[in-house]
Amino acid sequence: YYSASGGILYNKKKTKAVAAGGAVKGRLTLPDTVTEIADKAFGKCENITSVYMPSGLSEIGSYAFFDCTGLTKVVMSPKLASIGDCAFDRCYELTTIRMQSDAPALTGEYGMGTNFADSMAVYYPSGASGYKKGLWKNYVCKAYTPETGVTLNKTSLTLYTGGSTTLKAEVKPSDAHFKNVTWKSSNTKIATVSGKGVVKGLIPGKVTVTAVTDNGKKAVCDVTVRLAAPELEKVTSAGYNSVKITWKKVTAASGYYVYRRTADGWKRIGTITDASTLSCKDSGLTCGKSYTYTVKAYRESGDSKIYSSYNKDGISGKPIPGTPSLKSLSQSSGTSLELTWSKVSGAGGYVVYRKTGNGDWKKIKTITKGSTVTYTDTGLKKGKKYTYTVKAYRVVNEKKIYSKYDKKGLAKTVK
Repeated sequence: YYSASGGILYNKKKTKAVAAGGAVKGRLTLPDTVTEIADKAFGKCENITSVYMPSGLSEIGSYAFFDCTGLTKVVMSPKLASIGDCAFDRCYELTTIRMQSDAPALTGEYGMGTNFADSMAVYYPSGASGYKKGLWKNYVCKAYTPETGVTLNKTSLTLYTGGSTTLKAEVKPSDAHFKNVTWKSSNTKIATVSGKGVVKGLIPGKVTVTAVTDNGKKAVCDVTVRLAAPELEKVTSAGYNSVKITWKKVTAASGYYVYRRTADGWKRIGTITDASTLSCKDSGLTCGKSYTYTVKAYRESGDSKIYSSYNKDGISGKPIPGTPSLKSLSQSSGTSLELTWSKVSGAGGYVVYRKTGNGDWKKIKTITKGSTVTYTDTGLKKGKKYTYTVKAYRVVNEKKIYSKYDKKGLAKTVK
């Protein structure tokens, strides 16, 4: 009876790797239960680039990895007792075979095989025996100083969703030959870690990031990922009695709560249940009065919610009348020009401005009715170009609150 996992066929107890298909690629790491690799088990698996043998592996069969043409590195088990004939034959890119024990028996006529990369070397731990006799003499064998441990620059850290930081690993002793480490996250849904130690927070939670040397020495960092606080963008007027609050998207948020500052503290004025919506309108405000807002993100988790922190200072803005939309400028009669614009909601009146050439805007008329949306300018000079624009205003507590205006305006030359 057999079992299969990741494109590899094992015996039922997963103590023996029997065969593999072409889908196996990249770094090959077998389960710790495997103690034996069968003859030709991984033969012609051209997409395998490195092999890290399980710590309890004792036997590699003949031709086990023959014709693995993409294979560059093999890290052997410290319990390896024998390697079958031509186990790595015709692995043309293979440059490094790392041993972790005394020389295992080479059971075949041709040892591990031939046709490796020209620079291929067998590395064995300083003090290990057997690499200068028998079929081992057919290979370039070099002693190395093994790793005794690894440390990280941080043992714990806090990240926010969407944020990242880089962990640095130091392999000891300083003269260790192999300084490579492999990075692992205990839960890649919460946080990932790249091959260079870059940790990225994805959703709120806790994970352990581990750095592992080639010979299995480990160092860990406990990572807490929290929901990031929304980055506030701006508060803009949305009319004489309303404003629009905008913020940047928070990774992993389900929605947002929007708050307005009051004398009693922050008051929630909006709930956004669509995480892609990054704005909220607040209405019923006093024209010209400044209001301050902040935003919290939340993430739904089962029957509860996880909340972000928030910007305690907030951002401010005030409602003002809308900007009049200039509609037309025409010569009505004689040397007169007639300007029309759109009615502005809540406006109590308008101020008309005029300029000639590149001069400054000059106020020429104040209109005291919000329903009046036209003005005729008379007594103009023929052949001269005039440009007009309009501001709306609303009177609040005997003070005029003005809108913005069309800076380009409408222009016409009197004929």
